[in-house]
Amino acid sequence: MSRGYQPILPAASRYLQEKWDKAAYRQHRSKVDSASPAVDTQGPQTPSHLQLNLKRMQLDRERQAVRERDDCVRSARLVAIVQSRGRVDNWNSYSVRSLSNERRRRELAQIGVENQRLAGRLRQQQSEYAREPWERVELIRNGIARYPRGLRAPQVTGCQGGRGEKGPSCLAPAPGAAWARQRLSRC
Repeated sequence: MSRGYQPILPAASRYLQEKWDKAAYRQHRSKVDSASPAVDTQGPQTPSHLQLNLKRMQLDRERQAVRERDDCVRSARLVAIVQSRGRVDNWNSYSVRSLSNERRRRELAQIGVENQRLAGRLRQQQSEYAREPWERVELIRNGIARYPRGLRAPQVTGCQGGRGEKGPSCLAPAPGAAWARQRLSRC
C-alpha cells in the first residue's frame, strides 16, 4: 500500500484533494465544537437561599463565640496561676443556696406549733377507761392463778447455781452414764 493520500473520490491532484479534505474536516470539527445542544441538559438553577446556608453560618459563629469565651476563661485561669506563684487554692467555700429554704422553715415551724397544740390537747384529755375495775380483776386473777403472774424470774444457767463456774458437779458423769457405756460396748 502506498504512503500517499488516497482520496475517496477520484481527483486530478491528490495533493490538492488532501488539502481540501483537511480544510473541510477542520471546518466540520469547528462547527461540531461550537454547536449548541437542542435539548437543555443542565439542571435547574439552585436558589440563592440554598447556595448560601445562613443557619450554618450562624451556628458556626455561635460555636466560634463559645470557643473564644472558653479560651478567654482558660487564659484568665492561666494568668491567675502564673500570678499566684504556685500556691494552691483548693478551698471549697460554697454558700448553700436553696430556693425553698424559707418556705421549708415556715412549714417546719407550723408543724411544730401544731404538734405542741396536739400534745397539749392530749395531756388535758381525761381517759375514758376506769383503771380501778381492771386493777381489781388483776388482783383476783393473781389470787386464783396456780403460778405467779407477771414477769418471770431470770433463768439460771451454769452448774453451780447460776454463777457460771464449773465445779465438780459439772465434771461428774450423769447417773446412768456407766450403764450407757456398758450397753454401747456390747454392740
